[in-house]
Amino acid sequence: TKNPDSIRFEAFNDIAWGCLFTNPDSAYLLGHQELEMAREKKLPTWEAKALNTIGASYQIKGNYAKAIDFYQQSLKIRERLKDTKGISASVANIGSIYINIGEFEKALTYQLRSLKIFELMNNKQGMASAYNNIGLIHNNLGHYDQSIEYTTKGLRLFEELGDKQGVAASMSNLGNTHYGTGDYSVALEYQMQSLKYAVESGDKQVESITMSIIARTYLKQKKYNQSSIHLPNSPLPHLLIL
Repeated sequence: TKNPDSIRFEAFNDIAWGCLFTNPDSAYLLGHQELEMAREKKLPTWEAKALNTIGASYQIKGNYAKAIDFYQQSLKIRERLKDTKGISASVANIGSIYINIGEFEKALTYQLRSLKIFELMNNKQGMASAYNNIGLIHNNLGHYDQSIEYTTKGLRLFEELGDKQGVAASMSNLGNTHYGTGDYSVALEYQMQSLKYAVESGDKQVESITMSIIARTYLKQKKYNQSSIHLPNSPLPHLLIL
């Protein structure tokens, strides 16, 4: 409590997003503590960040109605403040909800809007996430060439940024796209790389998804011993933005 407010708010965000994928309940609690403090001190920028964090925690837990509600609350504040970076993050995260619920055309509209803003800002982290999510949407629509094009752009940026979690997600999605085209050998190459990066980054969600797709790919190749650990299907990894 002796630290300046800015340092305390940054700590709330860093810790909450650090445990988001492994312990979303903790992210939820930290988000609410941050929200209470931001409202008490009348700091709308941090209020919007807290609402975004709470939305992300609901999304990870699969409560999409609550997630989109908190994302929309965050977006309204950011639009009022003309916070360009925040707007692009909120728009991207709302788009990711529509990926979750299978409304891919609507998801694409939101993701393309966020990409345009990130490109104008030259925000490479945001661009990489948007490219990955757009690639995922095209994959679900059966547009495999466009999926590979966008996901590869995202992968290159994540590699440039040294973002192992982003690399793992992009490689997983590229592997799944090649699985969809029937190119199982290439699919396995990407999935094995994805698994390596997911383990290194501690991303249990992508690790689980990747292992599931590896198992399904081995089954397609009739390599039953390698596919003996056959995990349930999971949604492909799309990326949320702080």
